[in-house]
Amino acid sequence: MSNRNIPNDQEIILKVGPGPKGPPLGPGKGRKKVKYEHPDHTDASKVKAVTDDWIRWKCDEGDYAVAFAENKTPFTQCGFSALQGQPIEAKVTGRRGTYPYCVVVFQPGGLPVVSDPRIIIS
Repeated sequence: MSNRNIPNDQEIILKVGPGPKGPPLGPGKGRKKVKYEHPDHTDASKVKAVTDDWIRWKCDEGDYAVAFAENKTPFTQCGFSALQGQPIEAKVTGRRGTYPYCVVVFQPGGLPVVSDPRIIIS
């Protein structure tokens, strides 16, 4: 982990929890969703930042990936991935706007869990 001082409201902790009601996705496989929290346990599904801020993601529940559309990313890269427990840190370089992205958590022994949060650059 870096020694960067990233404010709590720009740190995103990914957790996997129960998902929408519906039929199981396979034998013994219930529906699941990714939950986004700041370290103080408040909702982090929409994160606000400005240019030159740093965003940190972390997931202790499986390997994970974060992906933005190639032409619609607030970072110099459109995708990042990390092993379970390892943080991803990225510096905001984009302009004002709302940037939807995709998160995939690969739980050991389970199906991947996919979600679509937002980063808002003001």
